[in-house]
Amino acid sequence: MHVWQGSEIVGQLELCTVLAEPDTGYIYLIYLTPQARDQGMADLLLQYIGRTLWQAGSRRVSRLNPRALRFYQRCGWQYRGPTPSMPRQISMNTSYLAGYWLYSFQC
Repeated sequence: MHVWQGSEIVGQLELCTVLAEPDTGYIYLIYLTPQARDQGMADLLLQYIGRTLWQAGSRRVSRLNPRALRFYQRCGWQYRGPTPSMPRQISMNTSYLAGYWLYSFQC
């Protein structure tokens, strides 16, 4: 899905739910062009994503990206533990536990 600012595309979102885990939403991409960053737009997009997934029946979101996880925490989403259906893996390059992490949200 494209993110528009006026008549210009300034970003893209990719998110979904899957039938196998209807209560889990997946965020694959939140992208903003450099000129659209640092304007609070990412916070608004995350609110939109939360509302959209909530309306679709998702009550948690699964993500791996550590930078994204820090952003979600800053926006008030709460860590709920690793996704039960995904095995835990230790990352060789970092000291954190890799894998999918769940965040509960209410919008």
